[in-house]
Amino acid sequence: QILQAKDKLSKRQRMIFEMSREEGLSSQEIALKLDISEQSVRNQLSSALKVLREELIKTGLCFAILFMN
Repeated sequence: QILQAKDKLSKRQRMIFEMSREEGLSSQEIALKLDISEQSVRNQLSSALKVLREELIKTGLCFAILFMN
């Protein structure tokens, strides 16, 4: 269900989410790799987390919200 929720993300949101949460990279490291500002990274990550929370709430995986905070 988390994979299905990730499919709702834009390509850029998914990439940034995975780099942050799955690869453990900092906003600064992601910004350097993608040649974008740290603020853009934070904005995209925030948007991605909002989408994922909404999708997981729809599927009843409220416990997963704790993972994303």
